[in-house]
Amino acid sequence: MLLRVQRLFTRLAVSNRVVLARGISHSAVVSKTAAAAAAAAATAGRKKSVARIPATKAAKPKATKKPKAAKKPKAKKPKAKQVKAKKPKAKQPTKKATLEAMLAKKRPLLALPPRAPASSYNIFKSERFSEIAKSHGGGSPTEVMASVSRSVSQMWRDMDAATKQEYSAKLAKQRSEHAAELRRWWSTVDRALVDLENKRRRRHNLRLARGGTAKRSDRLALLHDPFAPKRPPTPYCLFVAERIKGMAGANVGEMSARLAAEWNAMGEAQKAPYASEFGERKAQFEKDLERYKAGLVRS
Repeated sequence: MLLRVQRLFTRLAVSNRVVLARGISHSAVVSKTAAAAAAAAATAGRKKSVARIPATKAAKPKATKKPKAAKKPKAKKPKAKQVKAKKPKAKQPTKKATLEAMLAKKRPLLALPPRAPASSYNIFKSERFSEIAKSHGGGSPTEVMASVSRSVSQMWRDMDAATKQEYSAKLAKQRSEHAAELRRWWSTVDRALVDLENKRRRRHNLRLARGGTAKRSDRLALLHDPFAPKRPPTPYCLFVAERIKGMAGANVGEMSARLAAEWNAMGEAQKAPYASEFGERKAQFEKDLERYKAGLVRS
């Protein structure tokens, strides 16, 4: 502020000189200059006094806190469904594999036909065996079995003829009943299963033969329908049946070799009678077989 007053006085001095030069009266200039300086000083004093008073800052209104917005519940993510991995489908066995598995079995592939009673002695043994075994002393099962069998056998030998005849009658009755059951079995059985079972038995017997240590009792007999018509013998079998009648007592091996050589040496004209007889029997067999199969279908 003082700098401004000084500058003002400097300007007045300059203007004074100018006025004097132009002939203006000194008193008028002085009065004007004094008045201007007083006004400037008053103005400067007011400004200075005003500047000294510190301005009071207006209190800022306190900002009102906004209420916190209620937190929205987080939406639960749906659980992903656990997809169970599909198990790979088991490969279906081929027909050939199924057949081979069946033929490899040790048990029969079907319910076997009922067995015929062996003899009147077996009927007697089945009736008395349990009774005698109960009265027998201790011992191993093998010893008990052997002892009871000897006792039953002795009782059968000591039995009179009349009592044995009763058991013979029982045997005849059981055989008749068995024949009816057997015919019923063969009339209802699945022939395809019978063929398959016979194939299994042939394989079993072949394995035994290749092993070379099997007993004859281990072999399995093939299933044959006893009520079906029998196939006719071949021309060679007819020839052998005719010639064997005059060769009783001969060695079987030598006889077979001799007849085979004789048959091979025969001409077609000599074999013709046997071939003709075979043809007639074969035609009759085919007719009988058709009637038999037709009877099975009706039953």
